[in-house]
Amino acid sequence: VLYVYIQENHLDISQNYSTPSNLFTFSVMADSSPASFLTQANALLRKNLVFQKRNIWSNVRLITIPFFLCLLLLVVQMLFDTQFNDVHGQCGCLNEKTCGLRYSTSEQAAFCAIPNPPQWTPLLQIAAPQFRAASQYP
Repeated sequence: VLYVYIQENHLDISQNYSTPSNLFTFSVMADSSPASFLTQANALLRKNLVFQKRNIWSNVRLITIPFFLCLLLLVVQMLFDTQFNDVHGQCGCLNEKTCGLRYSTSEQAAFCAIPNPPQWTPLLQIAAPQFRAASQYP
């Protein structure tokens, strides 16, 4: 049972209005069947839209931060290209088609490609047993 106060003509709340003439009694019968899928989906959509509207700046940050990070990477790449894309930042060449380590200076050697790199680079180099400082325990 739900009691509803009717306030007519801006009645003062501090006064006692508990007389039966000022309140109505009615009962609300809830629908015992569950809500349909469309009703639930509509309610969830509205709830999420209100949440997204309330947190608009979080959404803006989620979009703009990756954009600025990509822009920063682009600027760093362009800066790197302008600094190292000169004669000293390339492998030495005899002519346009013949380039390699033998035509490079010591500054250019780091930028030369390795023609046949090893498939598996050694991750940990362990000395042979006869050259180790400690012997194996039996």
